Amino acid sequence: MSTKKGIYGLHNMDVRQLREFLEQHNKMGEKFIDVTITSPPYFDVQSYGYKNQIGYGQEYNEYLDNLQNVFGVIHDVTKETGSLWLIVDTITRNNKFLNLPNDISIRCKNCGWTLSNIIIWKKNKTRPWYKMGLRNIFEYILFFTKSDNYKFDSDKIRVIDFSQLKQWWVGWPERYNTKGVIPTNVWEYPIPTQGAWSNRTTRHFNPLPTKLIERIILLTTPKNGVVFDPFAGSGTVLGVADFLDKRWFGFEMNSQYCKMFQEISIEEVRQELLSENRKDKELQRLQKRFEKTIKNLRLMKFPKVLMSQIYHSQILDKQENKLNTLFALSEKLTKKEMGLLPENKIMSENILLIFDTKIEFENLTNQIMVLSGKKPLSRFGIEPKVQALTKNEFIDKYGRKVDSLKLWLYTCGKVNKFHKKISYAQWLEESEKDEWKLYFKNGVPPIVSNVRVWKKIPKTLKSRKEQIESLKDHYKKILNENSN
Repeated sequence: MSTKKGIYGLHNMDVRQLREFLEQHNKMGEKFIDVTITSPPYFDVQSYGYKNQIGYGQEYNEYLDNLQNVFGVIHDVTKETGSLWLIVDTITRNNKFLNLPNDISIRCKNCGWTLSNIIIWKKNKTRPWYKMGLRNIFEYILFFTKSDNYKFDSDKIRVIDFSQLKQWWVGWPERYNTKGVIPTNVWEYPIPTQGAWSNRTTRHFNPLPTKLIERIILLTTPKNGVVFDPFAGSGTVLGVADFLDKRWFGFEMNSQYCKMFQEISIEEVRQELLSENRKDKELQRLQKRFEKTIKNLRLMKFPKVLMSQIYHSQILDKQENKLNTLFALSEKLTKKEMGLLPENKIMSENILLIFDTKIEFENLTNQIMVLSGKKPLSRFGIEPKVQALTKNEFIDKYGRKVDSLKLWLYTCGKVNKFHKKISYAQWLEESEKDEWKLYFKNGVPPIVSNVRVWKKIPKTLKSRKEQIESLKDHYKKILNENSN
């Protein structure tokens, strides 16, 4: 989408003409923008090479008035689910501190935007014109929304920091989101290298990292969504939007930047993201494996916790019940079936309590289902289908189906490592023997499942002694390297 089609494309225009431009294209009465991402001029810090520009050469209040007018027009044509992201920094003038992020926030509030969050962009480099006693290595990303119903798809940017997994994660899988954690409000993206040290052809006073822009677009836009940058510069925002197959448009007064975007930048951004995303693929594979592992650990722990809650609630007497086996059978759901699950449920599992003798099953099943909807069981994200049957009823109703499954036996309350692989025929035989009772622990019967889990509890916490020894080894390594 590198060519102009109606409003879409990069326009060599002053953004203060935005209202007239949209009226010309019959867009002022339409709410069509999903997200606006931009880094507005930093007042008079830098000239961008054209006359009558916003910021450079203006009085401070005139500069803020111009920004308020621009962001007001953008607000009028943004969807109710849309958002505005401004990358800004503080500045000093005559040894006085100007809180530009705060002043811009007030002006955005004046035209209807709500400041919903502030993100710190840790860029690890300073602008060459920044003069302070301390190096400034971060900027602010101001996140504004138009309504409470804004789009923010955090699942698109969840990450799994394997170095932060505690040693009990295997035993407590319900505490870990299967897709990873939402990143913090400190985002670390280095400024793209420029000048003699760079391979980039694009030149701009304030280049933005492509991966940072990609994250914002993934968070905020639907398929075929609309991305806008009113101060496009060399066009990083627009290039990333193009790479992600979004509709996009932007304004830039500097004709050289517009030319650079068409001839160089859009392809540079594309190649950079292709390269970065290739690096991400291995991490994505690891995250998929982690997601599957967490789900399987949850599926196996759920029936164990269920039994503990059943006894705690005195639905069954641990000493008197004639429970023989607990079958925990995971269901593979279609996308449509997934959509029918209750809110906060991501899996479905058949929990079959197999008894040696008949009891009041209907009342028991109803009580267990009520129990499964309460904490701690509700934290697992599992929609259970609980049934209580005698062994003969189970054989008649489920025998043929279960006989076709690969099954694993979990014993003595251990659900992170299976005891052995077991066939349906083996279960029929072994569950009749007295030795079967040896597989019970604290009233939890042997669990037979089509879910395979073999995960040792990792040791990630070091003792004080181990920490000191590790530090000594580190210092020795440094000293050896220096001596060589």
